[in-house]
Amino acid sequence: MLVDVLVGVFVEVFVGVLVEVFVGVLVDVLVGVLVEVFVGVLVDVLVGVFVEVFVGVLVDVWVDVAVGVGVIVISISRIRRLMNGLLGSAGS
Repeated sequence: MLVDVLVGVFVEVFVGVLVEVFVGVLVDVLVGVLVEVFVGVLVDVLVGVFVEVFVGVLVDVWVDVAVGVGVIVISISRIRRLMNGLLGSAGS
C-alpha cells in the first residue's frame, strides 16, 4: 500500500512536471514565434509603406518641380526668341 502511494505520488509529480514543462515551453515558443513574426511583419510593412510613400512623394515632388522649372525655362527661352524676332523684324 505504501508502495502504491509512493508510486502514485511519483507518477503524479513526474507526469505533472513533464506536462507543465512541455506545455510551458510549447506555449512560450508558440507565443514567442507568433509575436516575433507578427511584430516583424507589422514593422516590415509599416516601414516599407512609410519608405515607399515618403520616397514616392519625394520623387514625385522633385520630378514635378524639375518638369515645372524646365517648362518655365523653355517658355522663357521661347518668349525671348519670339521677342528678339519681333524686335529684330520691327527694327528692319
